[in-house]
Amino acid sequence: MTVRKILAATCLLWGACAQAQMAGTSVSLGQVHLNEANLSGGGSTSVENTQLSFSHTAAIGAGTTLGLQLRGDHEFWSFEGTRAAPWQDVQRLSLGLPLSRSLSDGWSMMLTPRAEWAGEEDAKSSDSLAWGLIAGANKQFGQGQRIGFGLTASRTLDKDTEFFPFVMVDWRFNEQWRLFNPLGLGLSGPAGLELAYRVTPGVELGLGGSWRNSRFRLAEDNAFSAGGVGQLSYVPVFLHLSWKPVPVFSLDAYAGMMLNGRLKVEDRDGNDVSTQYMDNTPSFGLAASFRF
Repeated sequence: MTVRKILAATCLLWGACAQAQMAGTSVSLGQVHLNEANLSGGGSTSVENTQLSFSHTAAIGAGTTLGLQLRGDHEFWSFEGTRAAPWQDVQRLSLGLPLSRSLSDGWSMMLTPRAEWAGEEDAKSSDSLAWGLIAGANKQFGQGQRIGFGLTASRTLDKDTEFFPFVMVDWRFNEQWRLFNPLGLGLSGPAGLELAYRVTPGVELGLGGSWRNSRFRLAEDNAFSAGGVGQLSYVPVFLHLSWKPVPVFSLDAYAGMMLNGRLKVEDRDGNDVSTQYMDNTPSFGLAASFRF
């Protein structure tokens, strides 16, 4: 068990839990482009990631909501000048069932079971499932001022069980400035940290960063490690422009750098097979959300 694996599970599960507080239905579509980057082992790679999410949260009692969250990602990988590609396109599908209840004195509690299927095309489905549970509580100190804490438990692709405590901040200093964990599609979400400035009532400009670690099952005929695990980790640092012309629609644009990128391949038993480092490279993202 490593700190990086735990942080990745925390980010994903906390993102699903935090979004449960907002009742209603939303649909989001995003596209992320990681520019071509040279690899330490020779050649280069680039990635296009198409993201689609759906969420619905309904009141089931006084101060209690139950939600359904679905998200699908398709990563289109391109490798140039390499002896052999470590993997082909990667697909992800996640499901979350967030339960939230308001308590007294500004407190609320949340419980979210979540499952994710992540694998290269033709990967064995039964080996591509990871799941977890998150329990959390947060307190609202004032309008737009909330701090939370909790604990995640997750079962990874490596069949390890991991536990990790976490904190969350969503704090508005005044009418213009706020510090928060971004949770949407694009380069930022879920989790990370962003400082944003409200330019106009419908326009916000932010500067943020995060850490990304995605793991997925490899295909049974993968040339590097049949049935093993692939991993992409990197640090995105980004500028974020959000435009919300009407309450039900928002458009988010991102431009930044992908730092400290690493591609890793492990065998079925978790042993390292191959590790390649990526040059820092520009990255861009665009996401649109409709709420009703």
